[in-house]
Amino acid sequence: MPLPLWYLIYAHAQKIAIGISSFKLTGYASLPLLGHIQTPYPYIFSILLFGIVVALGIFFWNRELRRQVNLKTIALQNENSQRHEAEQKLELAVEAAGLGTWHWDVATGNLEFNERWAKMLGYELQDIPTNNSDWTTLVHPEDVANLNTSSEELINGHALSNSIAYRLKTQGGKWKWILSVRKAVSRDASGIAERIAGIHVDIDVIKGKENELNAVSKELIKKNIELEKFAYITSHNLRAPVVNLKSLTDIYEEVNADEATAKDIFAKIRQSVNRLDSTLNDLIEIVSSKGGEKVKREYLHLETEFKAVMESVENQLSEAGANIQYDFSEAENIYFSKRYLHSTLINLLTNAIKYRSLGTTLEIRLKSYPHKDFIYLNFSDNGIGIDLEKYSQKIFGLYQRFHLDRDGKGMGLYIIKSQIEALDGKIKVESEVDKGTTFKILFHNPPA
Repeated sequence: MPLPLWYLIYAHAQKIAIGISSFKLTGYASLPLLGHIQTPYPYIFSILLFGIVVALGIFFWNRELRRQVNLKTIALQNENSQRHEAEQKLELAVEAAGLGTWHWDVATGNLEFNERWAKMLGYELQDIPTNNSDWTTLVHPEDVANLNTSSEELINGHALSNSIAYRLKTQGGKWKWILSVRKAVSRDASGIAERIAGIHVDIDVIKGKENELNAVSKELIKKNIELEKFAYITSHNLRAPVVNLKSLTDIYEEVNADEATAKDIFAKIRQSVNRLDSTLNDLIEIVSSKGGEKVKREYLHLETEFKAVMESVENQLSEAGANIQYDFSEAENIYFSKRYLHSTLINLLTNAIKYRSLGTTLEIRLKSYPHKDFIYLNFSDNGIGIDLEKYSQKIFGLYQRFHLDRDGKGMGLYIIKSQIEALDGKIKVESEVDKGTTFKILFHNPPA
């Protein structure tokens, strides 16, 4: 019969000097190798052989597994190294660009900022609120609604990313313009943003220049419109007396006028010359009222200057029986041109006298007070008033008159407005017919 597999393996082992001549097992007699073979030996050696094969398989599988683990470990290490390098490069780029970064956990409302974000506003990192509801207190009140709308669009998935410019309060209490570029970095199954990340860019200087350009553009448009009106009015006012003079001189040359006719012609010539002189004086006054850059500004004590102005029109005030009261206690000083202030107050006083209600005591009230960035000076009277529904767009226009039964050129309010705006001030008017008028003059706060 053929020899069993275990015997062949054992015989082969003997040939390479690792075999033995007899084999012993507990419970069995020692038998010669080539003698009688008892039944349990084939099973035992088969199990041994199977164990060897399994052990070898485990050994090689373990070695391959170790090799794969080593490869994966090396790959992960390389990936981590590359990611760390990329993060360092990104951090360097963010730092070089002066960008503030932030992360927002929408569900909890927690916020995280980098150091640059805090420094951008003059804070220390630990001083920045880390909850969204608290952080919103740093946003300018006028910008909160727009910021919330932009955030809702991003959270609800109406936009993958967006950007918005708004103002944030600095550590010093001032407002700084920031451009925020945001993106939802994770969303839930329904598409609602879970985390939003973004960067902040300081655009305060750019925004300031933009506002300056807008202001200059508006001012240029306004000046251009004024110039067109001014050119039209002045050309008309200059042309009329010049044409009249030419006609009169032509008549004088063409006819052999007697003495009476010649006197009449010269009287009309003199009248035209006077009108031309008056127009030219008006033009000089208007042009000088526009030159705010060359006008000297100084600290002025309102009570002192107002008393000086009242002295200059004392007779007119006395004849009108004016009752004047003033209160400059809340804002005693302004930083303005003395010449322009006197011109403004004289115009307002003489207008109050000219357009007073006959049969009623003229009451004039002045009060100054600070408000935001300005010193307000309110000038009120109880005169015949102005119909603002009709004339609100014309009230400060050149040669605009609203009461033809009273003498005047219609230049006073135009010059007042020009002088005040030339020094960055403002003027407003409130008026009711037969009740009176209040002019509110806004002077910029004196420099600290």
